[in-house]
Amino acid sequence: MAEERNSFDDALHFYRAGDLDDAGIICRRIMEQEGGGPDVFHLAGLIAGRQGRYDEAIAFISKAIDINPYAYSYYNNLGIALRFNKRTDEATENFRKVLELNPDFVDAHISLGLALQDKGMIDDALKNFRKALSLSPESAEIFNNLALALEDKGMMYESIEAYRQAVLLRPDYIDAHKNLGTAYLLSGNFEKGWEGYEWRLKATGVDPLPKPKWDGSPLEGRTILVYAE
Repeated sequence: MAEERNSFDDALHFYRAGDLDDAGIICRRIMEQEGGGPDVFHLAGLIAGRQGRYDEAIAFISKAIDINPYAYSYYNNLGIALRFNKRTDEATENFRKVLELNPDFVDAHISLGLALQDKGMIDDALKNFRKALSLSPESAEIFNNLALALEDKGMMYESIEAYRQAVLLRPDYIDAHKNLGTAYLLSGNFEKGWEGYEWRLKATGVDPLPKPKWDGSPLEGRTILVYAE
């Protein structure tokens, strides 16, 4: 339990184990007793962000940056918190700051691409996703992000190819399968589209269907339940 542990390493252990409450208790205890260093404030910000408390996350990570302005990962995580807090322009500035400090930091290229996509700057977003892929060519997640941006630009053929690459790299990637199905549907390929779209039912949080799925057989004498997801 957190009551018995007081070090930053203990807080980090709880955070990595998914025990955000105990990790947060230890961070607060360190800050109260010792004032806290940049890593403690940064971790407290990560915890707050994971719990959806973005204002607190921004305040904590900003404090970490005040103490150590050269830790590029701090700027990236501050940008992520700002983006989730709908402060996209400020998020973009922080992602650009990361890349000034470390031009090859893959996560910052991804984060900047997502922020630019939020702003409707699809061409610039694509440049960042492609740069991220050049640095991490085996990342299914980056291919999925690239495909979403291509889809936003109406480049459906290229989008489908990027989704296909994502699922080749990670065959159990539910979001990429679902997105690929949607792209096929939008392109008029209904057979492949519905097949891919079925992957949405494997997503965490989707309730199982309450009745057997209709297999397309005749319905004479039977009823069909239309189920809202």
